[in-house]
Amino acid sequence: MTRHTLHIPEQLNDGTPVAPEYLETVESRLIDLGGGFTLTHGIGAWRSDDGTIYREPVRLYHVDTADDVRIALADLAERVSSVLDQEAVYVTEQDITTSLVYA
Repeated sequence: MTRHTLHIPEQLNDGTPVAPEYLETVESRLIDLGGGFTLTHGIGAWRSDDGTIYREPVRLYHVDTADDVRIALADLAERVSSVLDQEAVYVTEQDITTSLVYA
């Protein structure tokens, strides 16, 4: 199984919050691709080519899937990057082992 994590900013470059409706669209697509997701909030930081350091609130969407959805998730990240006018959207993946624990 693979865990894919999309790091999506919660605000545009000018500080305007990302529209909740757009985030709902992203979440709907993640459910389509992986059957569900886990959302955590964080702060991301990165350094631009000119040395400026940017800090921003981000949403980390974790999608665990047995299917190879790498291309579809990359396409989603590319669309998010374009719509939110971002230089890039950070995506990670890692092999994981999972289990469901029942009472």
